[in-house]
Amino acid sequence: MEVEYFIPPEDDIWRGHHEAWIDFSWNWLKQIGLREELMGKDVHEDCDLAHYARACTDITFKFPFGESELQGIAARGDYDLNAHQGSSGKSQEYFDEANKRKYVPHVIEPSIGVERLFLALVCSAYHEDEVSTSAVAFAQLNQTGLTEDSGGGGCLLRPASVWDRLEERSAR
Repeated sequence: MEVEYFIPPEDDIWRGHHEAWIDFSWNWLKQIGLREELMGKDVHEDCDLAHYARACTDITFKFPFGESELQGIAARGDYDLNAHQGSSGKSQEYFDEANKRKYVPHVIEPSIGVERLFLALVCSAYHEDEVSTSAVAFAQLNQTGLTEDSGGGGCLLRPASVWDRLEERSAR
């Protein structure tokens, strides 16, 4: 899933919008139940950027099979809309009523995969505990994540087989 967030083309404002989307995304992921200690940021260096990108930061997640991109937030400039305008022959200009001018907007694009997000939620919920001298694996899900919290700290599920399968996959 991706969002195309349009911004004015001035060079001095895109960084603020990009950073705001990174902060918003990070906080939203924590709010829905991802454990912050399993999250990271990968800021792409200029030499690693796509030719059309001004900046890109990935929010990463430490899955049982390794750390991987969970969400990318890219400052894409006006590349997409200019390419579409060129191939379609239709103007992609926006008229800014407040400033009485036309321009092709620049784009901030946050993109996240639903499957990876769900897997990150399950991995964040995974816990192990000792119960009567036996190790027990369970999922502790928060209220804003996948289930209701009745005041007992979350709902108990038995995700050990899913976790074991993920660990087996990483060993291959």
